[in-house]
Amino acid sequence: MILPNWNTLTQIFSTTVKSVDPVTGQEIIKNDPWAVIRFFFAGSMGKYVLNSLKLGVFLIVTVNIVGISVVLLTEYFDIKGAKILRMGYMTTLIYSGVALVTGYLFLYDNNGILTNALANANPGVDRIWFTGFNAVLFTMTFATTSNHMLFLRNAIRSIDYNTVEAARNLGAKPFKVLWKVVFPTLVPTLFSLTVMTFITGLCAMSAPTLL
Repeated sequence: MILPNWNTLTQIFSTTVKSVDPVTGQEIIKNDPWAVIRFFFAGSMGKYVLNSLKLGVFLIVTVNIVGISVVLLTEYFDIKGAKILRMGYMTTLIYSGVALVTGYLFLYDNNGILTNALANANPGVDRIWFTGFNAVLFTMTFATTSNHMLFLRNAIRSIDYNTVEAARNLGAKPFKVLWKVVFPTLVPTLFSLTVMTFITGLCAMSAPTLL
C-alpha cells in the first residue's frame, strides 16, 4: 500500500517542464509547480474529487440527523424497545467496510432479498435501483452512525441531569430543554463528529466501489 502511493507522489512532485532560454538558447529543465493541480483534474479525476466532496457534505447532514436521533431515542428519551434499537445500530461497530456493503447488496441488489420480494409483488419494479450516489449515501449514512453511538452516547450520559430537572421544574417544555440545556453541552462533540463524518465521506472506498 505504501509503495504505490509513494511512487505516485514522487512522480507528481518530480514532474519537470522544459523551456528554452531566449537569451542563451540553452534548454532549461525545472519543476512544474502546477503538476499537482493538473493531476487532480486530469481525465475523470475532477469528477471523482467533486463527488467525494459532495458525499462528504451530504453525509454531514444525513449522518448527524440519524445519529443524533438514534442516540436521543436510546439514551435520552425513555421509550420501549430502546435496548433492541441500540443493539441494532451497534452492529455497525462489528461490520464495516466491504462486509457491511456486501450485506446491503444481499438485501437491495438487483437479485437481493428485498428486491426479489418487491419484484414478485410488483413485476414492473426496476430491479437496478440500488446503485449510484443515492445508494452510496444511504449505505454510508447508516454505516457511519457508529461514531455517534460511541462518542455522542458518552456525552449524553455525562450531562448533569440536575440541570435538566431544574429546567423542567421551571416549566420548560421537553424540546425546549433539549434545545436550550442539552444541545449546548454537546456542541464540542457534535463538531468533532461532523469533522470525522466529512473525512469519512472523502475517504470512502468500499461503498462507492461496490455500489
